[in-house]
Amino acid sequence: MNLSLRKALFLGFVLAIATVLGQETSNNKIHKNLIKLGAGKLINNTSTTDLEGPLTPTGYRIDVNNPTGFVGSYTRFFGKHMGIEVLLGLPLTLKIEGAGEASFVESVGDVKVLPPTVLFNYYFTPIEKDFRPYLGIALNHTIFYNAESSQQLEETLFGETEIDLSSSTNIGGFAGLNYRIYDQYFASFIAGYVAVSTKATTTTDTRVIGIPIGIIEREIEVDLNPFVFLFTLGMSF
Repeated sequence: MNLSLRKALFLGFVLAIATVLGQETSNNKIHKNLIKLGAGKLINNTSTTDLEGPLTPTGYRIDVNNPTGFVGSYTRFFGKHMGIEVLLGLPLTLKIEGAGEASFVESVGDVKVLPPTVLFNYYFTPIEKDFRPYLGIALNHTIFYNAESSQQLEETLFGETEIDLSSSTNIGGFAGLNYRIYDQYFASFIAGYVAVSTKATTTTDTRVIGIPIGIIEREIEVDLNPFVFLFTLGMSF
């Protein structure tokens, strides 16, 4: 075998290996799964009806804080432009305060919130691209639990008070961006809006000057309708 033929075979071998490695590198970019972890912020747009029930002054309303918490998500991609993303996180704590004629009640109580959300996303660039902006339609189910009333509320309502809030199922819209930092690692930002409504019911064992009056139930309709902001880091596989 002459030198020229050996060089040609060697060059062909090198080119073949480079082609295979290039294909593997390209294929490594096309992962169908993405896990992300990070921080989330809710900015509530709270509006309420007046608290209604027996022996209740008019104009009693509430407001809530804007909590920050730990969030995570799992995305499964379908084809080059579609994906389903599930947003989960640790429970958030909403702190409730008086508003309107009840603004003197600095603390009404607090409640734990768990808002699992499913996004149906459309990505404007194909799955192998590094820069992937997207829009999503969201289905949200918000669970309220472990609500606790404050001493100040119980003094205002004249008795030990339990608070219960109904769950909420509604839709929302999101815009996001996944950006490949390196290989299979991503940074992501999501902003969205979700319609969240609940009915809060207070049940008070009412006593005035130690004299039992009876159980009084009161209700208030609450729209939270938060803007949602998430910043996460993720890994595809």
